[in-house]
Amino acid sequence: MGGSFGRSFFILDDYSPLRGITEAQLESELHLFPVKETLLYIPQNPLGWGAKADQGAAYFTAPNPPFGAIFTYYLAEELKTGSEKRREREGQIRKEDGDVPFPGYQTLRDESREGEPKVLFTIRDRDNNVVRRITGPTKKGFHRVAWDLRYPSFEPIKLDQGGFVAPWDRPTPGPLALPGQYTVSAAKLVNGEEIALGKAQSFEVVPLDGSTLPITDRGEVLSFQQETASLLRIARGADKRIGELEDRLRHMEEAILQTPGMDTESLQDISAISLQLSQLSDQLGGDSTRQKLSEPSLPGIIRRLTRIVRGHWGSTHGPTQTNRRTFEFAKNEFASVQQDLKKVEAETSKLEGEMESAGAPWTPHRPIP
Repeated sequence: MGGSFGRSFFILDDYSPLRGITEAQLESELHLFPVKETLLYIPQNPLGWGAKADQGAAYFTAPNPPFGAIFTYYLAEELKTGSEKRREREGQIRKEDGDVPFPGYQTLRDESREGEPKVLFTIRDRDNNVVRRITGPTKKGFHRVAWDLRYPSFEPIKLDQGGFVAPWDRPTPGPLALPGQYTVSAAKLVNGEEIALGKAQSFEVVPLDGSTLPITDRGEVLSFQQETASLLRIARGADKRIGELEDRLRHMEEAILQTPGMDTESLQDISAISLQLSQLSDQLGGDSTRQKLSEPSLPGIIRRLTRIVRGHWGSTHGPTQTNRRTFEFAKNEFASVQQDLKKVEAETSKLEGEMESAGAPWTPHRPIP
């Protein structure tokens, strides 16, 4: 702890890596320090969400240490792209009053196609199965990243996560991992190539065992959660697929109107397919018409599965009998949705083939002949 001789003080809650650090460790490209024993429990948010929810700036809080397994590492040099390295060399030449050579079009072309390098941590269980992958900062120096002791989220991938994300829009976390022995290894990811760095570290995840309710078989609980996550992953993917098909049909409708060789009767086919998609969407998400009118309606498949996740994933006790019955109902109902969606995709592809033969303008997702 350190004071600022004012109204603040600073706390470094774990400086154990500094006690045994050596020159050799600082000279290695990346050094991963030993990982402490990690307590397994369900973190609570008594204020609702976030640090202080909607209490406002007048309500003082300070962040707790990150939950989960903490990985501390030292990076000797920042991971840089080819463009950044080249610009550094050019900067040095300018300082020495030299002439900066033109790098060549191929070099510039390669640099424009290069991705950002990453520091990648891979967590494996005692059977060497990959449990999770997380990334860390790539700047030079000491860094810490935390694994929240959960498997990856099953939500569809979203790449535009910049700016503020509301709590209800954040991806649902995956199932909680089991207690036991784990290992973490570090690597750098450069242009898709994974290059191992440093020595892997093993660590133990230990249950806190402060539950009021008796804890059922953890392996059985994880199995049910993974089964639920798998079904919800596919159901959410089907929901996204329906949205893509609806957009696809809108483009196809306009393309048919602009194609003299196409009969307008094809618009009836598009209308029929659109109706089928609307019905499938209601099966997944619930009756959209009744929801718009704020009328009660039966939950769709996704809502049923989401209620299972929210109902027991925040507890180590395990699923209730209602959770299990809800899952079986959603599983059986989704089987018919899968079959119907495949038929709709086949009908859409067939119509796209007719459009291609008639010389219709290109539409999204249509294969190039």
